[in-house]
Amino acid sequence: WVDEGSASTDVPKGELGIWTSTQRFLVANTAGNPQTVYPSDAGDPQTFNQSTTSFDIGEKSVTGITGMMEFTNAEVMMFTRDEMHLLDISATAATSWLRRKIADIGCEAPRTVRLIGEDALFLGRDGVRSVLQSAQDKKRGASLPISFPIQDWIDRINWVQVKKSLAWVWSDKYFLSVPVDGAT
Repeated sequence: WVDEGSASTDVPKGELGIWTSTQRFLVANTAGNPQTVYPSDAGDPQTFNQSTTSFDIGEKSVTGITGMMEFTNAEVMMFTRDEMHLLDISATAATSWLRRKIADIGCEAPRTVRLIGEDALFLGRDGVRSVLQSAQDKKRGASLPISFPIQDWIDRINWVQVKKSLAWVWSDKYFLSVPVDGAT
């Protein structure tokens, strides 16, 4: 993507981005606004009207948005370190999108958010979490992460370097690569 000199419609620089069925979403375009989401115009992934369509997710913090994925054709899941948000993008105008916080559980590493079946898995502060389970747990109270049976390995994660973690799905299995002990 090329900066063509137009501050209002150029693609904003970002650390994290996704394509949905109709547009692009970019985040963390500056250190001062890591929680700001910049959606492109619907049907035109090259055009960004930042002054009218950008919005914030979660509380302003140093880490900002730490994960993002298209959950369904009309929903985007966004994570901070402490929260999970669902964005309903079924309306054409970004100003009409519904945003809601669905859980007080967040994601630590952007590349660990992966869709598996009708659920999404991600690496949270206490292990691998499920979006569906986390949303249900909000109603019932706290629960254990799905990675609890391997908690001894989760406890060895180097949390200083956790942002480098990566997950992938293969043959209906979630694989996770993380730095452990002193590894970087």
